[in-house]
Parts: sequence; structure tokens; C-alpha cells
Amino acid sequence: MPEWMREETEANKQAGVENTGLDEGEMRRDRGRTFLFAGMGVVALIAFVALTVTVLNQDGSADDGDARVGPSASGPAAVPSMTPEPGTVYPLKPLRQFKGAGSPVTGVIEDQGARLRYPAFGGKWTVPTKKNKLFQSGWSGQQILPTEKKGTQLWYGTILSKALGPVEKRAAAGGADLREKTERVAAGLESRLYAFPHKSRPFASQEITVSGKKGWLVASVFSFDRTPIVAKSEVVVTALVDTGRKSPSLLFISMPNTAKSLWPDINAVINGLEAG
Repeated sequence: MPEWMREETEANKQAGVENTGLDEGEMRRDRGRTFLFAGMGVVALIAFVALTVTVLNQDGSADDGDARVGPSASGPAAVPSMTPEPGTVYPLKPLRQFKGAGSPVTGVIEDQGARLRYPAFGGKWTVPTKKNKLFQSGWSGQQILPTEKKGTQLWYGTILSKALGPVEKRAAAGGADLREKTERVAAGLESRLYAFPHKSRPFASQEITVSGKKGWLVASVFSFDRTPIVAKSEVVVTALVDTGRKSPSLLFISMPNTAKSLWPDINAVINGLEAG
């Protein structure tokens, strides 16, 4: 087991977090966020939270020219990067306001672990449980949007939150300010959750104010080819919010291009985000 995974596991144990679902590092390592169902009644899942999008231009407009990359070869998992990949530059532009009604808001996710609150959605969104086997280990707040299933592979979008774990804390510690901390945490999540061939196009970076507290978000479009999965890209948003603790809290959103009509949910989460 890599050292960063050992630290994360031990930190969860010390915090009393029960590993009742998928290990996030394992499940996304091969991405597609994939569930492998083995045998009758035995569910061996290795999920990979997929989220997505058609490639956006620098102004956030849609572009059908997203790159296609081949499926990843099996091999050892990459150790999360602590810095953005060379050439990764987030333009100082606000997150695009996606058009459409989006999903109905049915309540509020109260993430006490992260000290964050944000809209809970109905429609196709679901809250992970032991029963539906969608629980993402290590995250204290979560909603999942299943978008397609091909054979043993389940692809889906996510809204996840938590207090920073050991890996994210180490990444954030190298940042000079909240913007750089967010970029570094986003880079670590990308290498950890998307450890397969893909291309990244950053399109937004902005300061946000959450209940009078400082925050920052960055957004990118990841494009890929995970045949037989239909989704070829996804919008990914990473945000850090200073909630008054020693380390900021983390919000992570991913939405595949096959759920384009629900991209406004991304704006609804950011606009409805509260800290306390």
C-alpha cells in the first residue's frame, strides 16, 4: 500500500470514520469510476466517479472538439501529485453560468465534518448508502448521479465534501495563498482520481465568498475515451473554503457531458454553498 493511502486510512480510523463503502483511491485508480460486480450476491466494487463534459472554450462555451484518448493500461497506481501538471494554468475567470433548469432542490446536505452546507437534489441524484453501494469512503458529504452502465461499469457524477485529509493537507501546505492551495489540491485529486490517459483544459479560477468566509475554486474539462462508456468528457470543479479551522474544507464536483442538462446543478451548489 502506498504511503499516502496508508496515511489516509489511518487518519480515517483515528477520526472514527467507518470504511463502509468504496475506497476512493482504489475505486478511481482505474477510473471510469467503475463497479466490478463479481458473482451472485457478491459485489466487488471499484468505483470511479465520472463526471463530465463536452470541452469548453476559454470563455466556457461548448466545443465539440474534445480530444479522444485511449483507455489506460493496467499498472501501479500513480502517487498523487502535489503540484499542477506542467503547463496547467487556470485562467482568472469566473465559473460559467450553465443554462437550464437543472435538478429540483429537495433539501440541504449538512456536512458537519466539513462544516459546509449545500443544496440536496432530487431527480436522478441519490445519497450513497450501504444498501445502494455508492458510498465514497473518506467523504463526509456526498451525492451521486448515476448516468450510464455498460456491462460491469457504472459511470456517474458526484458532489463530494470533507475536511482535508492528510494527503490534501500536505498538498495545500505548499501553497502560498488560498488560490495556490486550491490548485495544488486539485492537481492531487486529478492524479489520484483520474489515473488514466486524459487531457485537461482549465477554464475557470475565482475567489468565492461563503457565509462571509474566503474560498477559491478552479474548474477544468477532462476529456478521455473509456469505451464502452459513452461519456467522453466531464466538468470538474474543486473548491477550498476557509471555515475557521486550521485547514480549509474541500468541495469536489464532477459532471459528465452525458448529463449536460444538469450542469446548472454545479452553479446551484456553488451559489447555495454555506459555511459554519
